[in-house]
Amino acid sequence: MHVVILMTERPRKAAFSTLLAFGLALASSACAIVDESLAPRSYRMNEGWEEYRNNAILLNIIRASNSAPLHFVSLVKYTGTGEASAGMSAQLSYAAADANGARTFGPLTAGGKVDNTIELATLDTTEFTQGMIAEVSPQEFHQLLGSGIPREVLLHVLLDTVQVENGSGVSFDFRNDPLDDKYTGSDPRGCDAYEYAVPFAEPIWFGVHEGDCRYHKFNTFVRKAVEYGLDADPVKAVNPEAGTVKDAPPKKVVWQLCYNAGVNREYDRLSTVGQSPSACGKSVERRGDETIPFAYNGRTIYLRRLNPKFRSPIGAFRYLGRLVASGAAQSVRLNRTAEARDLRTGDTRLMTLEGAGAACFAEAAYLGERYCVPAQGAQNTKSVFSLLATLVALRTKRSDLPAATSLVLRP
Repeated sequence: MHVVILMTERPRKAAFSTLLAFGLALASSACAIVDESLAPRSYRMNEGWEEYRNNAILLNIIRASNSAPLHFVSLVKYTGTGEASAGMSAQLSYAAADANGARTFGPLTAGGKVDNTIELATLDTTEFTQGMIAEVSPQEFHQLLGSGIPREVLLHVLLDTVQVENGSGVSFDFRNDPLDDKYTGSDPRGCDAYEYAVPFAEPIWFGVHEGDCRYHKFNTFVRKAVEYGLDADPVKAVNPEAGTVKDAPPKKVVWQLCYNAGVNREYDRLSTVGQSPSACGKSVERRGDETIPFAYNGRTIYLRRLNPKFRSPIGAFRYLGRLVASGAAQSVRLNRTAEARDLRTGDTRLMTLEGAGAACFAEAAYLGERYCVPAQGAQNTKSVFSLLATLVALRTKRSDLPAATSLVLRP
């Protein structure tokens, strides 16, 4: 671009004023070159990190399916530098007898260059490892319920075992293991031939069938946990350090599992959960041997103890890996909660994996095999990924990351 200016008086002063104006214009243009790249770069970085995180979660599940070590990486710092250049040439020629000579400025040139720097950190500190192998606490379970992840998805992934003591004082451990579901009877329908609506109400629960269909029985407690609104709240409990540690208060706040009467009323209009000592909001320490009643066909079934045990975050990855390795990933299905259904397809599977050829929400290649969570549908699986990402973030402390002066992002 060339600009021609005719100067009628004070030609030199006018020339320098014009040069100054062009310099300011060029500086503004250079800033625009850099600033206009900020929004698309930020968007691409956000989108790229999402893709990486989803793929990394799937890769760790596949590693777990092969009993391989898991690896976690976090984005520590993302920086961008911009460089702008601008130039203009000026041709000034003065004639002695020419008071109104033409002065030519140009051409105008501007350019820019953007560079990005990404710093990653492997999460392998002692503190991070200890956090990843520690069981999910009742307080964390309560917080996860508030994240929008369906309660049934949380229970299927986080519950490791349900410890039960029936009315006769016999203790049972029902594990969250689809492979622990053998049947020794003669009915061709197998475990599906029996009713599991209420614990210990049918013959499949005791006698010769006591050890049969244990995963079906575990699912009974998952359904009950959903219907009873299993949650957690803070209560005041006796402080064991009181009297032995200086200035220790007699009471301390602890989180205990409880049942949400409001949720239960959605399933049972005659609900009596609100009258139970285990109802949320009682604000008192609960007994571990509290009797829990279940109504069934006009009679009441009593359990002396019902104790859900949660997994650790690493345990959740290992559990999902076991589902993939055993082929049971497609068979673990949600029971009855509408919020946990796949709204597009009605798919009740907890984990949906496909092979090559699909558009993927997450994909991973391991030992020559390709794994894909489809982009369309698979809502339950996406909820599982949201849960795993949240668990890793909860267990990642700032001390696990190298010192950085920029924004710290955690997976």
